[in-house]
Amino acid sequence: MIGGRVLVAGAIRRASAAGAAGRRATHVRRRAPSSSHPVVQYIDPPSAGAAVVTLQRESDPGRGWALFEVSVAHGGWLDIRFFQTMMGFCHRCLPRMAPKVLDIAVARGIRVCDKLFGTFLEACRRSDPPLVREALDAFSKHGPRSPDIIAKLVHICRESSCPDQSLFLLSDAIQHRVKVSEKLVILFATCCAEAQGRQAAETAELLLNLMRTKIVVPLRCPKKFQRLIHLLVSQGRASSATDALSYMESLGLPTQNAFSLVLRELALRSHVQQAMSVFQTMVDKSMTVGVAELTLLVTACGRCADLPAIGRIQEYARDKKHPNLACALIEAYGSSGQLSAAEELFQGLDAPDVRAFNVIIQAYGRNGMAQSAASMFDRMKNAGVQPDQDTLVGLLTACASAGDVAGAGQFLSEFSDTWHVSLTSAHVKRIIDLHGKLGNLESAERLARSSAASDSIELWMSVLDACCKHNDIARAERVFSVIVSLGNDNPPVLTSAYALMAAIYDCNSRSEHAAGLRTALKERGVDV
Repeated sequence: MIGGRVLVAGAIRRASAAGAAGRRATHVRRRAPSSSHPVVQYIDPPSAGAAVVTLQRESDPGRGWALFEVSVAHGGWLDIRFFQTMMGFCHRCLPRMAPKVLDIAVARGIRVCDKLFGTFLEACRRSDPPLVREALDAFSKHGPRSPDIIAKLVHICRESSCPDQSLFLLSDAIQHRVKVSEKLVILFATCCAEAQGRQAAETAELLLNLMRTKIVVPLRCPKKFQRLIHLLVSQGRASSATDALSYMESLGLPTQNAFSLVLRELALRSHVQQAMSVFQTMVDKSMTVGVAELTLLVTACGRCADLPAIGRIQEYARDKKHPNLACALIEAYGSSGQLSAAEELFQGLDAPDVRAFNVIIQAYGRNGMAQSAASMFDRMKNAGVQPDQDTLVGLLTACASAGDVAGAGQFLSEFSDTWHVSLTSAHVKRIIDLHGKLGNLESAERLARSSAASDSIELWMSVLDACCKHNDIARAERVFSVIVSLGNDNPPVLTSAYALMAAIYDCNSRSEHAAGLRTALKERGVDV
């Protein structure tokens, strides 16, 4: 008996650190317990029943862990009931020690059943912070493959703000022939939407394919479907997104909102061809295409000057008298060089607001019609519409296109003195474009360097473009160095700078330098 008591006292001392690690740890006194203490009474002779009863009643982390260590040291009689009880104790009082208890159970040849592993997961979940990595590792090594266990793991990952770590569980479940319940389908769909990213999109595609092939039950919640579809579009998987729309229809689910979502996301990402395909499908199915979606779609079509698409949208929206849509159409036609169509739309407006005036002035500016832009500006003031920063951008664009330095100076003075409009980087860029067009490269570079927006890569790109047009290679090299120092956060613009500088070298028979830049582009993963 005395040896057993000494063993217990030593175990209690060793367990004090483990007890302090638990969420509800209490101070463990270092003297040996009295002979009447249940831990001591239990020790000699060892009894599974006594151990289980004592652990069920124990609430002190240190004493409970000491009892466990002594029990393990005595050896052979420990069974599943003992480890289940100890895991329950960890859940209540010592959650951080649950992984060690499970490891010892496995080493003793205990079969890890759903009940034992489920209690282990509850302990991991209760720990602060939750033992996410430990739970996933234990599942991979010896976790039972069942719907309830997988659901518990997914919940732990979601509650710990790392839903992406649970995504592999879907393919693991299929590999182990686990019956994926409707509850699990909903959980995995939610995790995909929360996780985002490439792996989430791949898991969403797998989930949809499993539903189509009837390996798992289908989602019946339109909002969950829409979140999956949004994820697919955001990750550049438009084809999978449109396939998901068709599958939703086959299930008899309402798809109006889902179609609108796909159309909106494709337009925002300038996937014009795919967006127009979705638009046409909606028209063919007599679905309503909202003004917001039409406006985004028109803007996307204008960026790539897709006149047939713009015309189809205008025809569909002929009876939709909405100022935002009208402005988007004017801007799209202006970007595509169709000034007569833009003017016709503008003239059809009952009371043009500042945005309408701005887009028509911008249209004139882009097409080098400085006089028309100035006349429209006069009309704007006569109508009592106050100009803003975007108005000045349009007017300076017109001056830059026409090479009108005097006109630009007059507008700058008027907007400063009369309208109290401060200059932005967009205004400075137009002035640099104007100097660049006229070959005043020294003025263009000086303006970029002295501007409050001197760290704007777009300003320096305007200077580099002017250097290319006027074949000023020495200045171009200097400007290119500035762009490289600024461009790490803007890869597309930096790529354009490399390509532009390579073209300058080619024009000056410096093919080796051009080849070096193109090699650098390839190393960045850009095909040249």
